[in-house]
Amino acid sequence: MFKKFLNSNVKFLISITLSVALFLTLIPATLTSASTSSVPKHVLVGYWHNFENGSGTIKLRDVSDNWDVINLSFGEPTSVTSGDIQFKPFNATEEEFKSDVKYLQSKGKKVLLSIGGQNGQVQLKDATARDKFVSSVSNIIDTYGLD
Repeated sequence: MFKKFLNSNVKFLISITLSVALFLTLIPATLTSASTSSVPKHVLVGYWHNFENGSGTIKLRDVSDNWDVINLSFGEPTSVTSGDIQFKPFNATEEEFKSDVKYLQSKGKKVLLSIGGQNGQVQLKDATARDKFVSSVSNIIDTYGLD
């Protein structure tokens, strides 16, 4: 019995060791490919708030050049379980906003959609909600030309 237990544990340890070894061999390839891309060594990521909260607002195009990735806050659900995500620019027309996104991207910035926020809980409890989530988020990305 002990021998069987020992054999199964040895097999488990060997499989874990091989998995870790395989993972470690992939790290240099990942680092090499990452270092040849345009991502800086240190990336500054932040939120651009698409709402009035008393702290003031700025146009998207006026985000500081120091930021590498701009998360638009927020794509919000129409209800917790619908899967339907909505986003409308707060302080610009749709065309101005699209232009601002292109402007930032032309400077090498990534413009992403952040989903949820303080009150924006999303629960995808079934295939219908999941499909609605995918289609609504894809539509926002396509409409505004987001990354």
